[in-house]
Amino acid sequence: WLRVADPARRELHASLGCAIESIRIAADYAQFGSTVSYFPLEHDDMLVARIRIVFAGPKRSLPAASLLEQMITRRTSHRAFDRAKPVGDEERKAMYRSFEVGDVSLHFLQERPALLGLAELEEAADRTLFSDPAYREELAMCVGDGLLGTSWLMSKLGQFAVGHLVALD
Repeated sequence: WLRVADPARRELHASLGCAIESIRIAADYAQFGSTVSYFPLEHDDMLVARIRIVFAGPKRSLPAASLLEQMITRRTSHRAFDRAKPVGDEERKAMYRSFEVGDVSLHFLQERPALLGLAELEEAADRTLFSDPAYREELAMCVGDGLLGTSWLMSKLGQFAVGHLVALD
């Protein structure tokens, strides 16, 4: 839990939700049942959920076993977006369909003013965060621990840079 960057534990809980769903998908794949009790203990905010795998128990009504292969083969690309290869209509429709439940929405920004406005908001947020020494210290610790998947040397250099260099305005 990153206490400075995520004081309300929103990001922590979202990550735990992803982990819980991954465990349930693996259980679906193995044809096991699974149940989840969220916040099972009163007055204990550290225990977020209890997952029970039931070898011969009831299965989920909408199992997601087919997602296991995509989960273990997916990769994150940190390369710049290639403007020559925009997201196609079919891919957009598939992404929209994944947001048809709940109160989450998806918006594609294509017009330059909207993209620039979003970039300005991101820059302002970064300036606010980096102006807080406690945030920089917490981030430096994570970078130094190899959070970004870099080598030991690059992690330690990143830790120094984040922790000791002040952002320029």
